[in-house]
Amino acid sequence: MGENDNSTQGQGGQEQGQNMEQAQALNAQNPLKSQVLELFQDSEVQEAMFQWLLNLFKSRDTTLLTQVEKAEQEARRQYEQAQAQIQEQQTTLARLEKELLALQQIERENQAKLAKAQAELNQSQSVLESTQKELENTKADLKRHQVQAYELFLTLPPSLKQGLSNLFSENDPLAFLAIGTQGKNIEMLWDYTHNALKENKEGAQILVEIFYALFGYYAKATPYKLDPLEVGQPYSPTKHQRHHSSLNASGNITQVLLRGYLHTKSGEIKRQSVIKL
Repeated sequence: MGENDNSTQGQGGQEQGQNMEQAQALNAQNPLKSQVLELFQDSEVQEAMFQWLLNLFKSRDTTLLTQVEKAEQEARRQYEQAQAQIQEQQTTLARLEKELLALQQIERENQAKLAKAQAELNQSQSVLESTQKELENTKADLKRHQVQAYELFLTLPPSLKQGLSNLFSENDPLAFLAIGTQGKNIEMLWDYTHNALKENKEGAQILVEIFYALFGYYAKATPYKLDPLEVGQPYSPTKHQRHHSSLNASGNITQVLLRGYLHTKSGEIKRQSVIKL
């Protein structure tokens, strides 16, 4: 055991000696490197290098911190810019929504006005159609009265027609109608017809039809109407004229030869009806 330890120690001493020899040989070959190594082993040099390294790291940290601060400032600037843009867009959106609501309100008002105008138009159209229909009926009625009265007039016997020559024109249907519907002329025509009935003249019944046709138009413009009496009603001498061909002096009416006419409001009798009993 002791022999082994001595042997090991001997070997270690030999190795150290060899290392020292190698170092000395290396120093002899590269004296600058040896000097540098010696400087590194100097405590002041080591302290200076440590301080240098510390300053280097601090400088790097400061540069990195500055870059981080700049990046943070840029990010904040972009964030604030984005916030400003968002706020502007929100303001614009609110304004557009307000304008949209106003336009929708205007549209609703216009729709209401349009509906009202359409209703008024429909009503006006209805009134117009009614007026046109009434006008057409009036024209047709006028034509019917004109044609009926005038055509009947043309069929009168010459003697009766001659008796009306101072009242009617045979060559002008419009003038015939215009003249025949005047108040005084209606009275004259009734009186002429009444006389023809009393005398039993030929064509007297045609005169009755002419009178009814003209009076139908005359009644539309005046407050007069034909006597609405009916066959079977009792005879009244204050309202009726008994024709000479009657079989009885009193009793109920058996035939209406010529209707008289009266005022629609007051009931005043303008001409008495000619009847038979």
